Amino acid sequence: MPPATREWLVQFGTGGSDVLLGVTPAANGDVWISGHTDSFVLEAPDLYGGTASSGLLDALVLRVDAAGKVLLPVQFGTTEADALLGSATTAEDGVAVIGYSKGEFATTNYGINDMIVAKLTSQGAEEWHAQLGGPDWDRGYSVAVADDGSVFVGGYTFGGIAENFGGAGQGNHDAVVAKLSPTGEILWVASVGTPDVEWGQSLALDAEGGVVIVGYTQGAWNGDNAGARDYFVARIAPDGTLDWIVQGGSELDDWLQGVAIASDGTIWAGGFTAGAEGSLGGTDMFLVRVSPTGELLGEARLGTDGDDRIFGLVPTDDGDVYVSGTVSGSFNGGTWAGKKDVVVARLGPDGTVRWSDQFGGDVDDDAYGLAGVDGRLIAVGVTAGLIDSSVSSYGGPTDGWMVSYRL
Repeated sequence: MPPATREWLVQFGTGGSDVLLGVTPAANGDVWISGHTDSFVLEAPDLYGGTASSGLLDALVLRVDAAGKVLLPVQFGTTEADALLGSATTAEDGVAVIGYSKGEFATTNYGINDMIVAKLTSQGAEEWHAQLGGPDWDRGYSVAVADDGSVFVGGYTFGGIAENFGGAGQGNHDAVVAKLSPTGEILWVASVGTPDVEWGQSLALDAEGGVVIVGYTQGAWNGDNAGARDYFVARIAPDGTLDWIVQGGSELDDWLQGVAIASDGTIWAGGFTAGAEGSLGGTDMFLVRVSPTGELLGEARLGTDGDDRIFGLVPTDDGDVYVSGTVSGSFNGGTWAGKKDVVVARLGPDGTVRWSDQFGGDVDDDAYGLAGVDGRLIAVGVTAGLIDSSVSSYGGPTDGWMVSYRL
């Protein structure tokens, strides 16, 4: 397999804590990137231009060009903490973002943390924003936009979110999927799971308009629980009802944190497993494939002798998948810089490593979002120091980073 070529690696930040988590394609080879900051990103005109911080922690949206230059920074929020965790491109070349807020983002806060959703134009202007929650903790992790402009969001609730929007909860901790209209009206909220704990993390839309969400369950959702946390892959039908559920795992923790759907409908999900059987050491990267009808097609584990995980996934048209993740050792012959390193790799269906790139500093470096755009692959994440000796740190506790590969 010809290797991908790294084009650029950029570190982004201020003197505060800056985090980049979500990435999605835009027109002209650009990408939208979402995250959050506790500093004044937009009060640094020499770097980014714009205005100042609005509170303790602000939502942050960046439009970045094919050379890694920030074209458009948008910083917004309440006087409380606001953070973005995911993003999806709209038909108008804008972006929909998902996260959480402790404040009154669109309405009076329902509890402690509420899900927040916003839609921005291609120029970064707000079209609408929405807030949904229950009496406790609610967090939105992932967002997708349908062809008709409907917006789907996924995450978890510590209870009560569905009841506030005409639905019913399954327990104190549920996975959540919600549908909003193209203009931001909340159409339905599905709280799914068991009487035990579920955590919904990443979602994707399939060709029939259904929503596939992944995460973990501590209950017996589809058969007996193997122990501790089991992974799940669930499909929510277009009307918000649960269609099917795949549950699996080991005697220890198994958690899926990313999902993507290939052009043939195959569902790819990635995360980590702590199971003893076949362990490479610590927690291992874990790769799961599921058919469009909910049949488990395969599982694979890979990694180093340390703690490893997969977070972002981009399937290829020929049956492979690109992944981004974090490792705590030498991966596929790469050089381990220390603590946690970033890995971007191409994997076969059985977990075979076709190609990989490993990089990082001597501190914790984490990988999150991954997107394909115009023959390139863009990954984003967070570093607690200097991600690479060829770039500059902004001196805060954490910086974001972005990397581009030519495929």
